[in-house]
Amino acid sequence: MTDRSSSTVSKPVLDPTLETPAPKLYGEVTVTQHEWGTSVWEDYDQLEMLADSGTGEIWLCQKKTDKRTVEEEEEDNVISNETDARQKQLYVIKTIDKNFLSGMFAKELRNEVDILRQLDHPHIVRIYGVYEDPDSIYLVMEYCPGGDLTTRFPYSEAQVARIMTQVLSAVVCCHQHKVVHRDLKLENITWATENTVKLLDFGYAQKYRRPRGDYTMKMDVGTTYTLSPQVIEGEYSERTDEWGVGVMAYMLLTGGTKPFDADKNVRLRDEIRKGKYSMDGQEWENVSQQAKDFVSSLLEYKEEKRITAEEALESPWLKFQDNNQEELNESVIDSVAEALITTVQEPKLKRLSMLILAHEVAESEIEHLRKAFAAMDSTKDGTIRLQEFQSIIQNSKTLNIGTDELTEVFQELDLNDTGAICYTDFLSATLESIAKIDKNMVAEAFDRLDVESDGVIDKEDLQAVLAIDSDREAAQDRAEEILSEVDTNHSGKIGFETFASMFFDDVPKYD
Repeated sequence: MTDRSSSTVSKPVLDPTLETPAPKLYGEVTVTQHEWGTSVWEDYDQLEMLADSGTGEIWLCQKKTDKRTVEEEEEDNVISNETDARQKQLYVIKTIDKNFLSGMFAKELRNEVDILRQLDHPHIVRIYGVYEDPDSIYLVMEYCPGGDLTTRFPYSEAQVARIMTQVLSAVVCCHQHKVVHRDLKLENITWATENTVKLLDFGYAQKYRRPRGDYTMKMDVGTTYTLSPQVIEGEYSERTDEWGVGVMAYMLLTGGTKPFDADKNVRLRDEIRKGKYSMDGQEWENVSQQAKDFVSSLLEYKEEKRITAEEALESPWLKFQDNNQEELNESVIDSVAEALITTVQEPKLKRLSMLILAHEVAESEIEHLRKAFAAMDSTKDGTIRLQEFQSIIQNSKTLNIGTDELTEVFQELDLNDTGAICYTDFLSATLESIAKIDKNMVAEAFDRLDVESDGVIDKEDLQAVLAIDSDREAAQDRAEEILSEVDTNHSGKIGFETFASMFFDDVPKYD
């Protein structure tokens, strides 16, 4: 296991130029790497300490009120003065004391941040921002209030199938990005809402490549009860994750019984190495044969015979349970489809702003959108591809659009040219269809884009947002294009009033 011994670190550990993937057209605008030395407590209020890990603390937090909002409320500005629900949105801030930050732990931390930046999926926990000062590192994360999977036993078979579909979809996303989690367990799956779970804790995750032949990892990491036999033997592939899913499915179906158990860690590892488990106990009497087959296919001893996450999503058991689920209201699908079509006509600066807002919206506020996304994502891989997009739009009763035009719209919605609409792209296009965009949300997006904090957004601000490292030339061209659409007086900049007028019809353009 990895060593996390004490050492003092006074220089930046999470330098944004280190191990950060090169951004595409819109870059990593959804995750803010704050300037070194910036205090997280200038932006957030501490509400409650949730845990003390020994190497740092975990806090439940809330954003501070935006100064611009306070001034506008005092002046009774033209923007409506409704209560801002997002101001009450909660966040988790993980603090890491650098006195406990060994070289290996620092590497794991950089690894977790970099991986979470790349994984955009409805069932993977989100990271919003990173702060660092001489003493500590702070990760601003999504708050999932429901507790982990161990807190809601017992589960019905239908509930387990629903959980497995969501978890496997997250694993597919990881593996498509060449990421192996390596610590899949009940404690690392948390309830975001009553019906939605999310995968978290990527500290042991690893990027892998398959340049030729089979790729194997050797480091013995993870939690013992979900380790695959190959991890214990010292040579394994990404299919160690499927084994972990199998262990979780076994436990969820049996009220918490583990497939491998022993009173001592050494004996437990021996039992796992043998790979022998039983489904003969009383706890299995009321479990269907299809569910048992599903578990067995994931707990296949030989990696090459173990089904992949993609194959598991096609299992008869999950398909049967999915057919018994309540279908989404057609009117919701129609409104979402219409929003997807009309959003491409919006100014690019507004679309960029909506991307920022969509990344931080609370899961509880977008339940209908998550369900709509899941309905469109027929392959359950966490993306919407062209064929899926065309199928939904062409089946809409309110829209009549040809195939060629749909292809053009799809390409516009595919913000990062990946051949698919990812979750945040989808939310940014549809958020206005179900949520009221209020002044605090608009102010937040403006402040994120006003990089120089001088009260205006200019080309340099947009360039800084659109290119963290190597895509400078592409970012410059895109910045000029975005600004030219809304800079009607050709001043080379826009202020908050003009920015807000993209969202509110009754806001005059003063600048």
